[in-house]
Amino acid sequence: MRVSWIAYAVATAVSLTSATPHLRGAPAPSREEVLAATLRPYTGESVHGVDTSTLTGKVMCGYQGWFNCEGDGANRGWVHWVKGRGIPSPSNIKVDLWPDVSELGADERFDTAFHHVDGTTAQIFSSFKEATVLRHFKWMRDYGIDGVFVQRFVGGARSADFQRQNNTRARALP
Repeated sequence: MRVSWIAYAVATAVSLTSATPHLRGAPAPSREEVLAATLRPYTGESVHGVDTSTLTGKVMCGYQGWFNCEGDGANRGWVHWVKGRGIPSPSNIKVDLWPDVSELGADERFDTAFHHVDGTTAQIFSSFKEATVLRHFKWMRDYGIDGVFVQRFVGGARSADFQRQNNTRARALP
């Protein structure tokens, strides 16, 4: 894990900016369909050992998990990366710190319109990818973070895609 990732995760506070497919003309799934498809208990690996009966002496962080990328499967576009619409570029980027995605798998990285000094395309991550969320939690565990407060926001609660994003992310949490 990179220390810059922790600073990035904690310091980034931005607003939602994505239209949902049903607002673009596609039929919206029902609440029941969204819940059935996304609200399931986490069944993956869990690491026990933190005393959950108290917060005394714990290092806790907030985890929004609100970043989306076009093509990540969430159907939300470039949420929290850009002002307005379009692929992240110098004209619309809205994050203060750039994530280090070097440890992410190829299917977890998404191209932007930015380029590194060596000419390669700069990439970002999506919080919709379960492997990415699990890696974030592994990094936090590796660096002594005892737990997180998973945050939810009311702003898009009527949107099936917003609910699916939040429920899918929560399902991936160890």
